[in-house]
Amino acid sequence: MKYIWYIVAFVASFTILIASVMIDRQPAKKIVAISVNNKQISRDEYYQQRASVHASDERDFINSLVVRELMIQAAQKQGIDKDESFRRTIQDYYEQTLIKQVMDKKIKSIQAAITETEIDTFALFQGSTIKLTIFKSSDENAAKNGLFSKKMTKTVPAHDLAGEVSDRLEVLKVGERTTPFCSESGCEVFQLDAIIPASSRSVPSAASRNTMRATLLERKKQRVLDEWIADLKAKADIKVLLK
Repeated sequence: MKYIWYIVAFVASFTILIASVMIDRQPAKKIVAISVNNKQISRDEYYQQRASVHASDERDFINSLVVRELMIQAAQKQGIDKDESFRRTIQDYYEQTLIKQVMDKKIKSIQAAITETEIDTFALFQGSTIKLTIFKSSDENAAKNGLFSKKMTKTVPAHDLAGEVSDRLEVLKVGERTTPFCSESGCEVFQLDAIIPASSRSVPSAASRNTMRATLLERKKQRVLDEWIADLKAKADIKVLLK
């Protein structure tokens, strides 16, 4: 008879084990914090939202959750959530969020640094006077092929040049040209004719050098982004079917 009690004890313990495993696998019961027309907000959801929103008064925060839920329910009752304009708005927000995320991720991945020599070169260029020839054309293809409708020469302080123009000219040698700058009115190409250094040079302060470093770093990161986007376009199958 003793072995029968062993079997009974074993079966009982095994049953308890199985029961405990099954209980552990069942989803935890949601503890409701707020209920609005049978729409339940759990304690976990409540505290997650509470942590992400600055609200000094607990009652104000609860009221804002209740009003928010009532507005959602009112919109759903009127069928706004099924409206095409609503879906388009959601789609636009989703796509903009995707773009922001991929851009942020790319920017964080850029490993860029600025040397003291780069700062010195930038400071020298910014203190110089620049002689330019500006070529104008009707479109980008014409500009790339050197088909210009007119040209003009100009002498300007380097620091008066627009940021992107200055950025491209800084890396050119005398006689070289920038890639086209295009807008709806046409395209311009800048040729660097001469760099005239300032007659007297002042030594940039530490604060000025830090500002220059930040400017150069931002430009370098932008160039990496521009090259990345250009590479995406070059590898893509793009068809413009507008007539």
